[in-house]
Amino acid sequence: MIQGKEQRRRVPPAEDLEPVRDPEPWVTLLPGLEPTPMGWRWRYRYLDSCHTLALFDRNGTIGPTVWAHGRVIGAWAQRLDGSINHHLVADPGHETRAARDRESAPVTASPPCYRTPLERDFSAWPA
Repeated sequence: MIQGKEQRRRVPPAEDLEPVRDPEPWVTLLPGLEPTPMGWRWRYRYLDSCHTLALFDRNGTIGPTVWAHGRVIGAWAQRLDGSINHHLVADPGHETRAARDRESAPVTASPPCYRTPLERDFSAWPA
């Protein structure tokens, strides 16, 4: 008791106690300089350390990334014709690859001022 008042026990709503379904496979393309990967020193929760050299430039700046289920699975670059080219550094599985293909529809954006090593390599690859 606190100063004569009863302490009340908080009970979560019934819907919070039910099991949660796994979400559908999702993929998103994030631009370079995205705060999530740039703002965390320890990125192991969403990025395998063996991929940092390909995705970050020598100043620690990240380029455009492909994310699936809360993890970085690759990088993407925009060609001069506006189409998207991507390179996966991790195998996401069949359903996620299909979602990635839907997400990679032509995007209207201007090319970045800088490019990471991986992005420079495959932005010029033919379709």
